[in-house]
Amino acid sequence: MFKWPWRKSLNPNIVEQKRIEGILTPITSNYKQDQAYTSIDAVYTVVSFLMTKFSQIPIRVYKISDQKALKEYNRVKKYQYQSPAMFLKVKRLQRKALEQADESSPLAKLLQQPNPAMTSDIFLQTLYGFKLLKGEGFSWLVREQEGNEDSPVLQMYPLPPQNMYLVPDRDDAYGIKQWVIELPAMKVLETTDVLLWRYPRFDFDTTTHIHLRGLSPLTAGRRMLEGVDILEQSAAQNYANRGAAGVIAMSAAAATMELTTEQLGKQLTAINERINGSKNAGTIAGINGPDPRFFDLSMSAREMAYIEAQKFSLTRVAQLYNVPAGIWDLSESANNNITQYRAQVYTDKLMSEMADLLSIYNSSLLRAFGLQGTAYIDADYSELPDLQADFQKMLLTLKDAWEITPNEKRELRGYELSDEELMNTQWVPSGYKPIGDAGLDINANDELAGSNNNLS
Repeated sequence: MFKWPWRKSLNPNIVEQKRIEGILTPITSNYKQDQAYTSIDAVYTVVSFLMTKFSQIPIRVYKISDQKALKEYNRVKKYQYQSPAMFLKVKRLQRKALEQADESSPLAKLLQQPNPAMTSDIFLQTLYGFKLLKGEGFSWLVREQEGNEDSPVLQMYPLPPQNMYLVPDRDDAYGIKQWVIELPAMKVLETTDVLLWRYPRFDFDTTTHIHLRGLSPLTAGRRMLEGVDILEQSAAQNYANRGAAGVIAMSAAAATMELTTEQLGKQLTAINERINGSKNAGTIAGINGPDPRFFDLSMSAREMAYIEAQKFSLTRVAQLYNVPAGIWDLSESANNNITQYRAQVYTDKLMSEMADLLSIYNSSLLRAFGLQGTAYIDADYSELPDLQADFQKMLLTLKDAWEITPNEKRELRGYELSDEELMNTQWVPSGYKPIGDAGLDINANDELAGSNNNLS
């Protein structure tokens, strides 16, 4: 059984050596945070999709070759898929600023396997899932020497935000004195060993420092989610009582016949018993009458309302998380754009999310391994399947660009650079010449064209 690597038992009967030095600020109670992921299928669909896509982004360690180029690269890298020119600029800056480091280094191994219970993809899924649902994700660094920023990190764990408490520094509106975790007893964690990755919030409070905690998207969309929940429950209830799929009854012509009160009562009773209600769902009902005909009731208004409610819920939750809802639209017109929608998830959302996380990791992990100024942690988007269509478009656009050297084109395609000197030279097209050098008379051509127009 997995056990947390605490240095001291979490037996509640044992008093912690470190004292909690102030009030405890928990995460704000958010609407159905713990239930939404498991009870609202639209939330599960969107959040699980984002978690999976985020965890597929490879994280690598690079050696820094040029600090100035690295600074510019950091500024523009999230725009690399917006145009061919920007794509090429980012690749040039990356090539100038970074070179890939040894994947067997302690830092690279930590990123590949953060702890014995989690590989990199599971760790990132869990961490990002907490942020999407709770508004914040915690990375706890287990060091050789607890609380020492210069001590190497042995393992990393994602911590549940609902069990984390902030102890504010009363002398600093943006200061955190301690982090306290409850699993199940209270344990004080050093602030240097806890990395917080969060969505910002603006309800400023100098007493509780709640502005230093994250804001869950589920809190911002509370009213919308309440409406979605009610709508889906109502639609599901109506769908369950949808009745028979078809009925064999008298034709429209026969229905014009006058019925006695007794006959009309029998017809209404038969409709309620044989057509309406969940017990008749999917059946074919029969009602006695002259000139029988079959009436198809397979797609009732209730069923169509249920389908529309599902689509509406998914669209609203997707908007809440800034994701194109067209990803889940199964219509033919949407399928033509599905590749673009999937690429848009990375360019409009996940790239900036990953940049924020890696900025935090670069600040703490590099120092822990003594690599400040010499190494850099970065994401590699070049092999992601959802971005290959955009990548191929970029390559086709740059294919005939003479100002790009052949070696630069090889590098963009992922090939090894050639040692041939001419492969680093720009090749100018030589098949073009001024029209005067071609021995053509422009005026004569214009006159000839005019005479041809007159003949027509």
